[in-house]
Amino acid sequence: MSIPKFAVGEVVIVACSQFPIHDGEHTIRGILEPGSIYFDRLAHRDLRTVPVGATSPFGYIMEAVLDDTDGFEVIYDERALRKKHQPGELSFEELVNEQKQPASV
Repeated sequence: MSIPKFAVGEVVIVACSQFPIHDGEHTIRGILEPGSIYFDRLAHRDLRTVPVGATSPFGYIMEAVLDDTDGFEVIYDERALRKKHQPGELSFEELVNEQKQPASV
C-alpha cells in the first residue's frame, strides 16, 4: 500500500507541462485515491477519479480552483508537484563561517 508524498494543507510548487499557466506555489486542498468521488468546483457536480497514465495512485487538488480548459478542476499527479523547502536559519556567509570554526572537544 502506498502513501501520498504530500499532505493536505502543504504548500507545494506546481510544475506541470500540461497546464503551465498554473505553475507556481499552491496549497493542497485534497488527496484523491483512484475511484474516489469528489465535488468538482468548476463542473458543480460529484465526479469519480480515473487514473489515466498516472505514475502515482494519488491525485491532488489545490485550494485555488484551477481550470483544465475543459470546464473541470485540475487534478495533479505527483510528478507535477515539488516539495517547497523552508529557508535555512543561517545565511550563506554565516554557514561558511560556522564551518571554518575549529571543532570544540
